[in-house]
Amino acid sequence: MIKISDKKFIKETLPKKLIYLIFAFLLVIMPLNNIIGQYLTKSIGLNSVVLLYKEVLMVILGLIFILKTKFQLLTKIHYFPLISIILLNILGVYSVIINKVPLGLAIIGYRFELFWITILGLGIIFIITNPDYLKEFNVLKYINIGFILVSINSILSLVVGPRNYYPLFGFNDNYSGNGDNTINSPICHIIDASVGGCRLSGGFNNPNHFAGYLLLVLPILIYQIVVNQKVLFKFIFGILALANLYFIYLIFSRYAIIGIFICFMVLGLFVISKKTLFKPFIFCFIALILIANVLISSNLSHVDLSSLPSTFAKVASTNEHIKYTSNAIDIIQKDFPSNIISGYGLSSAGTVAKTQYQDVTLTNYYKTNQQVFVRNQVNNENSGNPENWFLQLILNGGIMYALIYTLLLLYPTLINNFSIFNFNIPVLAGLLPILFANTVLHIFESSTVVIYIVILTLCMNYKSEIAKVY
Repeated sequence: MIKISDKKFIKETLPKKLIYLIFAFLLVIMPLNNIIGQYLTKSIGLNSVVLLYKEVLMVILGLIFILKTKFQLLTKIHYFPLISIILLNILGVYSVIINKVPLGLAIIGYRFELFWITILGLGIIFIITNPDYLKEFNVLKYINIGFILVSINSILSLVVGPRNYYPLFGFNDNYSGNGDNTINSPICHIIDASVGGCRLSGGFNNPNHFAGYLLLVLPILIYQIVVNQKVLFKFIFGILALANLYFIYLIFSRYAIIGIFICFMVLGLFVISKKTLFKPFIFCFIALILIANVLISSNLSHVDLSSLPSTFAKVASTNEHIKYTSNAIDIIQKDFPSNIISGYGLSSAGTVAKTQYQDVTLTNYYKTNQQVFVRNQVNNENSGNPENWFLQLILNGGIMYALIYTLLLLYPTLINNFSIFNFNIPVLAGLLPILFANTVLHIFESSTVVIYIVILTLCMNYKSEIAKVY
């Protein structure tokens, strides 16, 4: 017979402890996810299915959110995330069905794009109806541990040398076919001669993904400098913030440099503006990002790269970005608006639209638009790579799917009350640079970035003990 105390533990204490444990584990482990995965599968020889550990943990979180959500407490405005989740999944499934996307590819497409935003939506509903559930979770502690670990890894790889360091984790010394100039994965890779060196990637698959993680963490380190009263801790977090900025410098990522300015602009706006004016400022800035997305994407083909500094336009890579994005714009315009009502099905564009997952020439997206690919000289391998996350959403699920997806991501910004000593300011200051970056890339390809966004968003109302004295 189960005692009342046992029932209370199962219904109340256990779910909370599980959420705290999963959040802590993911915040610490995800910055090293690629290295750990490589070690487990290459060095130890475990099956690659072990790499799904993060998805399993996110499913557990989603189930707890559903079971612990008090739906009867939802107000009219707070039904938005629930309706959004339902509509997104209906639109995604509908697009898959009418485009006859194979089930296996549809599942992979769901995993990379729709899965994490669904968990985020469930988490938002959960937090709305259980506002104090995460108040005892020390989110800063685990973010700091994760950043310190990835910093130690990056510094060790630079001191020991990537050719000596990363093979210890199972990385192949012959990273790519670029000859003697190649420094092996994942610390560096060859870029064009305008930079003429290697790019730090900190153990991530892509330097731009590492930059996305660093931009999320940077304002949180600055936040801790501000709220700490002890000079020693201000100094420590100041050193960590400088290390973060130095890593961003070594990445040689154009969007990351701009992202730093966006981050400080958000922090500065709150300091110089009245509290009531901050949200309008942020809404205007988000609108500018979305407008810039349309203008940049639709005018890329007319850009004269020779007139721009090499810092902002590295000819080789920028030409590739322009070609793939312009190709996606041409496809959207070809049969507008009929072809963007439902998109071409999950896995048509973005991460999954690569030869490692499928023969892209067999997809409805490719077969319907083959003449456009030929005219724009886009090869099969990169046919589904729009180099723009917003275009990726439209191509995968249609215009309504993309709009609802974006609004759900921004919904916490609409409902949160901002205070200079609250955690939501640094979270917002880290999210907006990523949103900007997605106009020319798709940083949400990184599981580390999206999982961090989910957890940080749900912890937006966290109040640090060290800040309570204010």
